[in-house]
Amino acid sequence: MTPAPAAPPSEPRSAPPRLTLCLIARDEAALLGACLASVRDVVDECVVCDTGSTDATVAIATAAGAQVVHHAWDDDFSAARNHALSAATGDWVLLLDADERLLPGTGDALRAAVATDAFDCGMLPLHHADGLDAPPLEVVRGPRRHQEPTALARLFRRTPDLRWEGIIHESPETWMAQPGRRVAHVPVPIVHYGNVPDLREARAKAERNLRLLERHCTRHPTDAPRRTYLARERLRAGDTPGARAEAEAAWRVSVARMETTGAPAPSAPFCATMAAFLRLSGRDPAGCLEVVATARAHGLRHPNLAVLHATAVLERAATPDDLEAAAAGLEAVLADPHAVYVDELLPGARGPTAQRLLGQLRMRQDSPAAALVALQAAHAQAPDDPHARLALAELHIHQRAPAPALALVEPLLAAGHPDAWLVAAEAAVAAGQRGQADALLSQASASRQPFLDRRRARRADRLRAEQAA
Repeated sequence: MTPAPAAPPSEPRSAPPRLTLCLIARDEAALLGACLASVRDVVDECVVCDTGSTDATVAIATAAGAQVVHHAWDDDFSAARNHALSAATGDWVLLLDADERLLPGTGDALRAAVATDAFDCGMLPLHHADGLDAPPLEVVRGPRRHQEPTALARLFRRTPDLRWEGIIHESPETWMAQPGRRVAHVPVPIVHYGNVPDLREARAKAERNLRLLERHCTRHPTDAPRRTYLARERLRAGDTPGARAEAEAAWRVSVARMETTGAPAPSAPFCATMAAFLRLSGRDPAGCLEVVATARAHGLRHPNLAVLHATAVLERAATPDDLEAAAAGLEAVLADPHAVYVDELLPGARGPTAQRLLGQLRMRQDSPAAALVALQAAHAQAPDDPHARLALAELHIHQRAPAPALALVEPLLAAGHPDAWLVAAEAAVAAGQRGQADALLSQASASRQPFLDRRRARRADRLRAEQAA
């Protein structure tokens, strides 16, 4: 018998890419163990940079098998990040904080993503827990989530030039801005416990962030991203004039850089968002539209700009062309749900907020069928959002259907929302119940809460005048 020919030698399989977790910590004994446990079977190595713990942080990290490196804290988050990075040997770097953890069962998806070799920077969705006892799955699904999830750059191809910048709100901005750098959405949720209000207050994060940003921006006045973060911290602290000053300065720097380079500046959408938002909140919709127009003239396309554009158009007398342009911008955002954005999104900018604004624009255009589709989508996505409820109720009133309008606003009446009293009064007028409308308007006037929508405050004045005539 003739022996069968030998099989040709097979091609050697390349080793799967190695993944390193890089983490910085100080006095994180309460949360670090759960974080490291969430990546135990996912990463190939863990590097924990300790910045001066006095609790069991180092012992917990060592017991979990992490390599612990030490860096004396010098009020510079980037320095600590880069020190941890210097000890990494993996092909990819996963960035987590001690108060975060990967959603259980997502390790295979993360390993599969890096194995594709199709991107350089992965954007992972970050979900904020509403309490330290919140199960991760309930946070991601929504019942125990605080605020909306945001996509953050947390997965990086480890290249020689990968470095973090900025003493706070640090990121590898220069690295990410290199030509050809590819960014992709990686659907591996991170659950964040550090934004629980009580914990945030106990750790005095706001005071620390404000202090570091004030110092950094004094030394580096042309650092537009950090000046924008400073604007946000000042706004949170109640210093609205200071916030506006920083936001305007940051936006001027961003525009000057784009005019010089002919390309979008790093974090330019973030800078534009804060400048436009603060102009809008200062009752300057024309100024908001100016920022949006300038941003778009420099090639910036971002859901935040579409949302702010639409809000500003609704705040003022608008031409048919204005209304259609704003609606088209929102429709473009909603038509591309898988687009990846590096800069943080405004709440609902790709979902219920965009749908609600689109519905309100279509109402202004006297297109009730299109408005109904958008507003029903907004209400379905965010059933507890008072803005969506009120907008849908207003559409029902416009269509002479006061009963469903009242059903929508009833839950808000118990909470004392003046907008709800006003919309209920308009429903009563539509139903021919003038006495009931007077009573509801009185409730709106008696409420100590401000109107959710400034346009409704003006409508309340008009309705009172009509009722009195």
